[in-house]
Amino acid sequence: MSERKFAQGLIRPGSAALMRETVSQAVRESEVMTKPKQVEPLDYETFVLKNRNVLEGDSDRDMLVFPNDDIQLKKMPRRFRTTKSTVPPSDNVSGLFVRECLKSYSSNWSVLHWKYEPYSGSYAQLPRSDIPEELIPQVYEVDIEHDAKEDESALKRTMSRTVTKAGYLYLTPDRQQESGRINISVKSMKKRFFYLKQQVDTSYVLEYHKDDKKLEAKGIIYLDSLVDVVKNPKRGKFAFELRMQERALTLSADSEQDADSWMTILRRVLEVERRVSTAVSYSSFEENIPSAGRSESLHESLRQSRNPELQKYACETERSIREARQEGRQRLYKLYRHEMQKNERLEDEEEPKVDFYGERFGMRLLIKCEDLTFRLLVSLPHGDKHTVCQVEPYFTTLALYDIREECKISEDFHFDINDPRVRDMIPKDIQMAPEMLNANGKMDRSQPDIGSLDEEWLQFRNQALFSVMRPHPEIYLVVRIEKVLHGSLTQSMEPYVNKNNDTRLGLKVHRQMSGVCQRLGHYRMPLAWAARPLLKPFTQEIDTYSEFTTIYRQDQATLTDADLIKYLGYLKQKRVDKLSKLQSIPGSIQLTIEPLTPNLPNCLTPSLVPVRPFPEPPTNPVTYEVQEFLPESTSSYPYTSYMNNLYVYPLHLKYDTQKSFTKARNIACVIEFRDSDSPDATPLKCIYGRPGMPAFVRTASAAVLHHCTAPPMYEEVKVALPLQLHERHHILFRFYHVSCESPKASIKKRENVETAVGYAWIPIVKNGVVTVDEQNIFVAQDLPPGYLTSDPQGFGKGYAGPIIKWIDNTKALLRVYLRLVSTVYTKDVHLQKFFAHCEKMDPAAEAIDNSETCNVLKVLHAVEIGTFTKFLLPVLNQLFRLLAMDVNEDVAQNVIRLLIHVVHGIHATGKADILHAYVKYVFITTTGSITGKTIHEELARNLTVALRPANADLILINNLLGHSAFFFDIIIKSMAQHLMGSDRMKLPRTERFPTDFQFRVQTLVQAIVQHIISKYKENGTETHSANVGLANFIKRCFTFMDRNFVLKLVNLYMEKFSPGGSKVLYEYKFEFLRIVCAYEHYVALNLPMVRPNAIRNIKEFYHEFTLSDDFRKHHFLSGLLLVELKYAMREYRDTRKLAIGVLRNQLAKHAFDDRYASRRQQSKVVSLYLPFLGIVLENVNRLILQQPPQMTSSHSSAIFANGDVSSVVDLSHISMPSTPQR
Repeated sequence: MSERKFAQGLIRPGSAALMRETVSQAVRESEVMTKPKQVEPLDYETFVLKNRNVLEGDSDRDMLVFPNDDIQLKKMPRRFRTTKSTVPPSDNVSGLFVRECLKSYSSNWSVLHWKYEPYSGSYAQLPRSDIPEELIPQVYEVDIEHDAKEDESALKRTMSRTVTKAGYLYLTPDRQQESGRINISVKSMKKRFFYLKQQVDTSYVLEYHKDDKKLEAKGIIYLDSLVDVVKNPKRGKFAFELRMQERALTLSADSEQDADSWMTILRRVLEVERRVSTAVSYSSFEENIPSAGRSESLHESLRQSRNPELQKYACETERSIREARQEGRQRLYKLYRHEMQKNERLEDEEEPKVDFYGERFGMRLLIKCEDLTFRLLVSLPHGDKHTVCQVEPYFTTLALYDIREECKISEDFHFDINDPRVRDMIPKDIQMAPEMLNANGKMDRSQPDIGSLDEEWLQFRNQALFSVMRPHPEIYLVVRIEKVLHGSLTQSMEPYVNKNNDTRLGLKVHRQMSGVCQRLGHYRMPLAWAARPLLKPFTQEIDTYSEFTTIYRQDQATLTDADLIKYLGYLKQKRVDKLSKLQSIPGSIQLTIEPLTPNLPNCLTPSLVPVRPFPEPPTNPVTYEVQEFLPESTSSYPYTSYMNNLYVYPLHLKYDTQKSFTKARNIACVIEFRDSDSPDATPLKCIYGRPGMPAFVRTASAAVLHHCTAPPMYEEVKVALPLQLHERHHILFRFYHVSCESPKASIKKRENVETAVGYAWIPIVKNGVVTVDEQNIFVAQDLPPGYLTSDPQGFGKGYAGPIIKWIDNTKALLRVYLRLVSTVYTKDVHLQKFFAHCEKMDPAAEAIDNSETCNVLKVLHAVEIGTFTKFLLPVLNQLFRLLAMDVNEDVAQNVIRLLIHVVHGIHATGKADILHAYVKYVFITTTGSITGKTIHEELARNLTVALRPANADLILINNLLGHSAFFFDIIIKSMAQHLMGSDRMKLPRTERFPTDFQFRVQTLVQAIVQHIISKYKENGTETHSANVGLANFIKRCFTFMDRNFVLKLVNLYMEKFSPGGSKVLYEYKFEFLRIVCAYEHYVALNLPMVRPNAIRNIKEFYHEFTLSDDFRKHHFLSGLLLVELKYAMREYRDTRKLAIGVLRNQLAKHAFDDRYASRRQQSKVVSLYLPFLGIVLENVNRLILQQPPQMTSSHSSAIFANGDVSSVVDLSHISMPSTPQR
C-alpha cells in the first residue's frame, strides 16, 4: 500500500533541520582540520644524567630506570640428530662456496636474548598466571523466573547443576503414614521419581515428581531435620526409613543395590547437616552482640529456628556482609581480558614461534623385507635335516615411484633375503674379483670414514626407512629381482613358469646355477619385478598388506624407468588388456610396512652416519635411511647438514651399428670413479656397496642382457663425492663382452670371460660446476694415458691431446643421467660463478672491476628460488658480507636488489619462517677489514637510496616495503652484535653510534613514511607491512640508541599525518602508536611523577591534569597518545573507536603487568593518564548512545566486548538487575 502524501511530508526534514545539519558539519570539519601541535620531547639522556640521584634513590627505581641486563648475546650449541657431526674438516678446502656451506652447517647459533620481551607485546601476552580460566556466572532470581517461563529446558539445566542423585523410589502414602500401619505392602506404595538436591543455602531436600519427565514437584521433604537413616525390613525387603525430629518416613527401592546407594548418600547428607549446624552454633556464640528490646528477642528467636535460612540471617553482621561481598570479586580489566578473549580477535597477535633449522621429513615408513619365494624350490641339508629354499641367489632392489609426477622419488634400497646356503653359492673371491683386480696394495685414503661401524654388520640388510614428503595414492612400491647371469632371459625363465611341480627340476636348476656362480657370480641379469600402491586409494592411510601377490617377468624391451612407470599406470587403471601381455611368475614377496616408531635404534643416514639413539655394539639389525628425490618444482628448505653424493644412471648404449668389435653382445657396463687419467691410476673406493660387499667399493656394474647389442640399462650407482673436487675427477665407464658359455667348454675359453669392447668418461667438474642431468657421450676403443685432455671435436691445429680411436665415426653412443644430491656443491652455474668471483675479491687479492661484480650480481636473478632456499645460509651470509666490503654504490645497490629479490621469492613460496629463523639464529654481523663499514650502516644508507623517487623500479620499491621488517630486524641485530662485540654497550647512548648513522636512520624513516602515505591506496598490503615493521624497528631502537633521538623519530612519523585523512591512515597511525607504546620499558620512558624540582603551587600541579606542553614534554609517549585520542574524538565513530581501543588496551596492559602490581606503583602509572579525565568531560556528548539498549542477561559481556567507550562510560540509562540468588 502506497504511503499517503501527508505522511511523506512529515518525514521530510525542514529548513531548520537542514541548517542545523549544515552548521554541525561545518563545525566538525573546522575542528578536524586543526592539526595537533608538535612538541619536542625532553632530552631524555641529559635529564637522566642530571637526576641520577633522584632516580636511583626512588623506592620504585625499577620502574624509573632502564635495567642493565635488558639484552644478552648468547651462543647456542648446534644440535645434531646424528651421533657425530656430519661436517668434515675444511682446512684444505679451496673453494669459497664449499667453505661457506661447511661453516653454515657447523657454526653455533647466535641469538639475542631479550630478557623483558614477554612484556613487549599486548596485554594478552603478559606473563600472568593468576587469570581465572572461567569466571563464575552470576545467576539472578528474575532471570531464572523469566527463563523458566520462556523455556523449560533452561530449568532442566539449572536443576542438573544442583541435583546430587536421582532415581525411582516407592513412597508410603501420607494417610498410611499418619495411621501408623505396620503391614504396608509395596503394592500400596506409590512409585515416584526422586531428586536429591542441594539448595543455595547448602541445605538438602528430597523432591519427588510423578515421573522423570515432569518438572512440577508433587512434594518436598526437607532434610535439615533428619536424624537417622536405617533399614526397615518390616515394611519391605528393600525398604528404609528416614527418621525426622517429628516423624518417620518410609521409602523403598527396586533392588538392594539401589537401597544401599540411597542410604549411603543420605547418611552423607546427614553428616553435612550436622557439621553446618555445629558451625552455625559456634558463630552465634562468637558474635554474641548485646541488643535490647524487641530486636534482641527477634535475633534470639531466629537463632533458635530450625530453618537454615533464618539461622544464617541471624548470624549476619555488617563485617561478615562486607567480607562476603569481597569474595570472588574480580578486577575490572581482568574481566575485560576474559571477555575480549571470548568475544573478539586480539589486536596484537603473538609472533610466530621460530624453531631451529633442521632436517625435514615427510611421512616416514619402516619397510622390512621378509621373504621372496618362487614355486621353483629345492631341498637342501640344514644340520641334521633337509629344508626347502630357493634354487639360486637373487639380487633384490626396492624403490618408490610417483606415477603422477612420472618419476622415481627414492634411491634404490638393495636388500638380501637369501638363505645362507644359497648365498654361499657365489664364492667370495669371485664376488670380490673386481676389487682385488683394481687394488694397488697401498692404503686407500679415498674411502669415506665410517667410524667404528662393523663391515660385516652392514653387509646383509633387509629393512629401510623411507620418507615421502608429498604422500598420495599414486605412489607405488616397486621391487626389482635379478639373478646371476645365465644365458637368455627366456631360457632362464622356463623352470620358473613350468607347471610341473617336480622336485627334481629344482635340484637340477640348483646344480646348474652352482656351476654358473663359480664362473659368473659377479654378473647379474634381470629376472622379474612386482609393484603395489603404498597408500590406500581413498583414506590415504598406509597399506600394511604385506604381500606382493603378482610377480611379472622382466621383459628385455621394457627395462627403463619410463617403461616401468607406464606399466604402473596400467596397474592403477586396471588395464587388463595391457597387463595380460605380461607373463606372471608363480611366487610371492613378503614385506612389513609400518609407520616409524620414535627412537628407532641402530639407524644410518643415506651417507652411513649413525643416528641417535645408536647403542654400541648394535642391539638391532641395521636400518638404512633411503634418500628421497624431490622434484625441482617441489618447495624446498635450507640445507642444515653435510651430504655429498652423486647418482650415476647409465641409460642406453647404442652398439648395434659399431664395426670395431666382432663380439659385443653380452655387454657389461662397469662404472668407476677416478681422480686421475695417468697409467697407474686406480679407481677410488667411494662407491656404495651392495649386500654382501664392503660398505664402499671401487667398481659397480649394470645388469647384462644376453645377446643384446643396444642394451637399455636401469642401474643406479651411488658415489660418495670427495669434499674437494677438481677438474681431473671423472666417471669412467668400461664395457666388456661377457662370455656366457657353459662350464663344459675348454679351459682357454673359460679364462677369457671378459673382453673389453670400449671406454667412455665424463668429467665431474666443468668450469667449476658439477656435471649433472642427461648427457650423450662418445665411446673410445682404447684408453690411452691423458685421455681427459682429448676432445673428439678438437683435432686440428694446436691440438696436444692423445690420439684416440672413437667408435662409430665419433658418434655419441652412450646416454647417461647424473643426479647430484649435495649440500656443498650446486649445479647452478650463476651461483657458482658468484662465489668464485667473491673469492677473487678478497682484500689481500688484486682489485676487481666493480662493473664485473655488478654483472655477476645481475645474473643471479636468473637463479631459481628453490636453489636460493636450499643454500639460503651461505648465500645471505655472503651477500651481507659483500655489502660491508669496499665496493661502490652500484655494487651495493645491486646487492640490495638481489636481497629484495631473494626475500620476496621466499615469501612467495610461503616460507617466511625460514627468514625469521635466519635473523634469529644465523645472522652474524661483520665489519669491513679496510673501510670499517658495518652492515647496519650500509643497509640504512642503501635502503634509502633504493627508496628514492628517482628509482623507476616500482616493483622493487613495493617488494622492499612489503618485506622491510626483515631488513629492519637485520639492522637491529647488527647494531646489537656490533655494540656487544666492540664493548661499546658500556658507553653512554650518545656515544654508541656516529652522527652520520643517526642521520641515515632518520632519512630511512622519512623515506618509508613518505611511501606509506603516498601508496596506501594502491599497495595496501605492502604499506601495512612497512608500517608494522617500522614501528617494531623504532621500538627496538629504544634499547640501543639515544632515546631522545628515537623519540624524535616518533615525532617525525606523526607529523607526516594530516587531520581529516583517510580511515586507513588513521589505522596505520594508531597501529604504529600501539606497537611503540607496547615497549617493555614504556613506563620508565615516560618518567612517571618525576620532576627536576618539586611541585610548589597549584599552577604547576594543574599541568599534570591537562595536555600542556610541559606534560607532553616530560611524558612524551603517553602525552602523544592522549593528544591523538583527543583529536580522534572529533572524527567519525570508527576512528574514535580505534583510538579508544588503543588507549583501553594500554591501560589493560598496565593493570596486568606484574612489575607494577603495588598500589604505589599503580598510582605512578595513573599519573601518566590524568588528562584523560578532561578529554572524557570535553567529549561526553560523543560518548552517550542515542538509543540506549535494553539490558539482558548477557549485557555484561557486551559491555566489554564492544570497543566503543560509550558501552563502558555511560551506564546511567541501564537499570540494574535484581539481587543475585542467595
